[in-house]
Amino acid sequence: MGVLIDFHYSNFWADPGRQDKQATWASYDLQQLETAVYEHTANVCSALIAQGTSPDMLQIGIEINGGMLWPEGALSTYGWLSFTELTGLFKQGVKAVNDCSLETKIMLHLAEAGNYGLLEWWYGNIIEEGVPCDVMGLSYYPFWHCTLETLQNTLNSIATLYNKDIVIVEFA
Repeated sequence: MGVLIDFHYSNFWADPGRQDKQATWASYDLQQLETAVYEHTANVCSALIAQGTSPDMLQIGIEINGGMLWPEGALSTYGWLSFTELTGLFKQGVKAVNDCSLETKIMLHLAEAGNYGLLEWWYGNIIEEGVPCDVMGLSYYPFWHCTLETLQNTLNSIATLYNKDIVIVEFA
């Protein structure tokens, strides 16, 4: 079994409605947050490798539909029109992982696995901004999201559109 490390970059549980910064980063501007994401990710990744538990996959954020490290990394801060600020954070996380281990796959994790419009819009913008991503991580909660048939159709379409592996990392 492989090791998946999930970075929340928060002192509290992160989800689509809450993406608080770590308390020690509370006063940081966007550039400082980018540096902090790089350093924290590199430090943890390096420590894992040093102790012999190299991560097979590393997840930059969790259920990051609206961004992460709010408000600086929130898509709503920029009217849902600019991904540039958010992708700067992602790129630093990815760089940190790649500097530690080129074998570790990068996952970006969204909620609402059956929402084709969201996935196409979000991943399309991330890819257009040049963020490397090996795996699309998704949460699927049938009570709130969609039927299994809709999920299957969405995942088939998104996998074909972006030629990426998809993992359902949360399910209820």
